[in-house]
This record gives sequence, structure tokens and C-alpha cells, in this order.
Amino acid sequence: MALCLDDLADLDPQLTRSLRDLLEYEGGDEEEVYGLDFTLTQDYFGECKSVPLKAGGEEMSVTQQNNVATVTVVVGMIQMRELEFTGVYMYTSFTIIGGHSTMSVKGIYRVGPRSGVVEEAAGNWTPTKGFSLVNSTNRLERRSDFQGYHMKGVGVKVFEFMSTYLGGGNITGFVGDIVTALRDAHNFSVSFNVLEGYAYGKLKDSSSNEWTGMVGALQSGEADLTVSELSITEERLKVVTYTQPIYIISRKLFVATYEDLAKKMLAYTTPMDTALYWCILANMIGLASILFFIERLQRCYIPMGEKPVSMGVAGWYMLSALLQQGSNTYPISTAARVIYWVGYSVSLIVYTSYSATLVSHLAVEQPAPLPFSNLRDLSRQSGWDAGCNNNDLFQVTASQTCVGSQTDECRVLREAWQKVVPRSPDNLVNSYSEGLEKVLNGKYVFIGVDVTTNYYIRGLHIADSCRIKELPGRYITGGIAIGLQKNSPFRKIFDHSLQKMRESGLMSKLRTKWLSSGTSTCGRKTKITASLSDVAAIFILLMGGAAFSCLLLLLEYAVQHARQKWWMMSSWGLLT
Repeated sequence: MALCLDDLADLDPQLTRSLRDLLEYEGGDEEEVYGLDFTLTQDYFGECKSVPLKAGGEEMSVTQQNNVATVTVVVGMIQMRELEFTGVYMYTSFTIIGGHSTMSVKGIYRVGPRSGVVEEAAGNWTPTKGFSLVNSTNRLERRSDFQGYHMKGVGVKVFEFMSTYLGGGNITGFVGDIVTALRDAHNFSVSFNVLEGYAYGKLKDSSSNEWTGMVGALQSGEADLTVSELSITEERLKVVTYTQPIYIISRKLFVATYEDLAKKMLAYTTPMDTALYWCILANMIGLASILFFIERLQRCYIPMGEKPVSMGVAGWYMLSALLQQGSNTYPISTAARVIYWVGYSVSLIVYTSYSATLVSHLAVEQPAPLPFSNLRDLSRQSGWDAGCNNNDLFQVTASQTCVGSQTDECRVLREAWQKVVPRSPDNLVNSYSEGLEKVLNGKYVFIGVDVTTNYYIRGLHIADSCRIKELPGRYITGGIAIGLQKNSPFRKIFDHSLQKMRESGLMSKLRTKWLSSGTSTCGRKTKITASLSDVAAIFILLMGGAAFSCLLLLLEYAVQHARQKWWMMSSWGLLT
């Protein structure tokens, strides 16, 4: 029966029968040799490999030199067999002692590929009592002390809130604090190599399995773990191992909003419906007409020395009432005064309603609408550019991973990569700050990690940060984690610790400290300043009115000049 000795130390006493099946107990006195038939198993980075070994004796010794562990089984001081394993990380030795009636099961393992062999008591077996554990503590807890083992780390200096490198080999930031917590919890030391640029890792040119950056360092064995965040992708999982995700991220579209100048030009006309404007005009004409006829009708039975108002003057009175300007005359008759009162009352109601509606309209003014709302629509626009950080996962996925894939997301990513990004050679930027600057300059969409982009947006001036809009839709959603070597022996222990950090609330505190978006101040200005664009319509109306007045002046001059010329010609004709 094969038994994975990686798990042997955790055998429950109920499994005594399984262990007994491995042993051939012949009985007898101390002189007799007991046959032992079992399977020696090595756990090489998580891969359980079995090597059959039949031996009998009272001692099994283990020696280690460099990366070679030698297992020696001795029977009556005669060496029966010697096995060598390169890179053995975990196995179990059996020792028969004390009158050949007790079997001691010992666990022997290495913390890491460069450590020595560590021996621990696992349990004892006797024919009468069966198998009993020496230590019932969970194996991940028992072996959580790395005994000062030195780990080699690799990182990138891209996002300070993720990893900030301090002096003396210390590191902080969201990922940095997690690595530091793991270091303190498991008693290991770490040194790290910081790579230049956006070196998270991508496939080398003309290669299908060799990677660059942090992924390449893990793949080649140059590093044991990453001290910066590493996105989990299906392609990378073929060559590296990850801890459980420490955060879920997505790529999103970020674009600047702009003032709708055409809408602002009509801002003072939009508070009321078009039909209401026609009603106001009809009301002014109607009141002016009534005033015009009352003035004339009244003179039929009450003679007056004043001339009745003309239709133009009556209309001017009603316009003055609407604009709350009054007039330079006051009607004598009560009937005409009623018309005035009605006109001013209606004008007051309209004026008050218009003012209140205009204020609320300007307060909720929306920016100019965008011609797209997602990446698919953006690919169909000809006047917009888009880009991402150079060597970002969006670039790697769209240009490498999605090649030949027929999934809907891959088609959208490929279409954007092939149609929009190549429009300008500088669409791929070297930093998030550069990408946001291009967004603010106009007609550029930045494709960035949601939490990272929002972090840089918070560092902008409030006027600029409030202009940048995050469009709906998520792309390349996945987790970030600490990268490890393929089948790393540290993964299970690190995952166990990360789960404890979640349960204790430490992970939540770190997310709040480093990744929280904070409270937005957009839309809650304590000081509001009117800009020229807010009142541009007034000045345009003023200049337009002045220009129209000048045109009327020229027209009046032309008409008057024509009349004078006609009168002179008529007078000259009479004289002749």
C-alpha cells in the first residue's frame, strides 16, 4: 500500500489499520529482525513521488550535503541499501527501537531548497496500541517557523502604494506590509532585487514558454517570491505559483469630461419649455393689444388731451413689465391700470419661476456627452485615441494571450488594440501620471487598473481630478497575489497565514490604509466661482444686440437718405 509520507504525520489513530498493513510484524525476541515493507515518498514542490523500499532493521539514518539527502537503512550494522534524492523536501523515516517492539515515525523535511534537513517526531507505533501522534498540531502550524531561512525576492518600482522600498531591506505598501507580516510570522529573512521599469513579466519574443520580468525570475529560480503584486493569469500559472489572491482588480476606461459650450450658450433658455415661451409672447401681445384698444375706446366717451398709446408703445410697456424695469408713464383710467397690474403680476410670477428654475438647472449641469460608453464603442470612433502603460497586462493580453481566441472579451481587446492604440506612437505611456495628463489634454482614453488609477487621480488638483470620469465596464478582471516558484513549498503555509490575516481583520485594515479611494470632494465645493463660459451667453447677447442696433442704425440711415433724396428730386421736379 502506498502512503504519501507528507501526510503520514497527520494520520489519525483510526488509520492504524492502514499503517499496520505496511508492516510485517513477525514477533519474537530481541535477536530477531523485523521485516518492514513500506513506500518512501518524497514531496518535491508538491509532487508526490513513490520509491518502493523493503528493509528490516533497527535504525534508519539521514545525512545531507548540499542539495542531496542520503537515506541509509541499517540491519544488524549491515548496510542494506542507500538511496539518494536531489531536492527532497519532505519524507518520513522509520526507526525500530527498544526490543523491536516500538516503531518511531519521524518527519524529516527542508524549509526550502537551500536549507538543511530538519527532523521532527511524528508518532509511535506498537502492536498493542497502534499508531499515536506525538504532536497533534496542524502540520502547517508545526512547520510555520522557517528558522531564519533566507528568501530571495524580486520586485518592481512602479506603484508606491503597493511596494515602497525602505532602507535596510525593509518594505512597506499594501503588498510590502503583507510580505513583512509573513516574514515576521514565519521567521525568515528576505532580500530583494528591484527590476527596472514595468517588468511584471511577459513572454520573450519568439518564445512560447520563456518569460521576462518577475515571472522570469521565478521561472529561472533566481527568486523565491515577489515583493510586488503580480496579476494572476492562466498563462503565468503554467510557469509560476501564486498565493491566494490578496485583492481583485480590473482594467477600466478613464476619460476627461468637457464643458458643453453649445449647451451653455442656451443655458438661459432651457429652464422653461418652448411652449411656455410662446405663451409668454402671446400674453405680452395680448395685454399690449388690450391696452391699445382700451386707450382708444375710452376716448370715445371720456375726452382726453393725451394721445392714446400706440401698439409699439403698449408692447414696450409689457416688455418692461416682464423685465421688471417699469415704464415712464402711468395710465389714468382704471381699466388701463388693471391691464398694467395684470401684466406686472404675470411678469413677476414668470420672473420668479424662471430664476428658481435657472438656478437649479445650472446647479445640476451635466458635461458634454461622450460618443462612446465602453471599449467596443470606442473602437468604432475615429477621433479618439486610447492607450495603457507600456507592458501592462492589457497590452500582453491583447497582443499575445488573446491571439486566436474567440471569446467576446478577447475580440473586444484585440479590436481596440489593433484599431485605436496604434493611431499614435505615444499612446503607450510610461507611467499612470503621463496617461492621466494625456487624458486631461483631450480625446484620449486611458486604460488602467481601477484602484491604481484612482490612487493617482486623488493626487491631482481637485479641478483636474473632478474632470476625469470612470466609464462603466470592467476588463481583464482577476486577482493579484504574491508570486512564487512553480510548486513552491511555501504556498500552503503562506495561504494559511493570509487566511488568518483575513479573519483577524488585518487584511481589511491594510486595504483601507493603502487602497481606499477616500471621500470624493467633487460636487461639494465650498467656494463656487463663475467662469467666463458660465456667463458667455450674456456677453454674446450683449454684443449681438449692439451689432443688431448698429445694423438698424445703418438701415435707418439708408432709408432716411433715400427719402431725402426722393424728396429733393420731387422738389426739383416741381420747381422745373
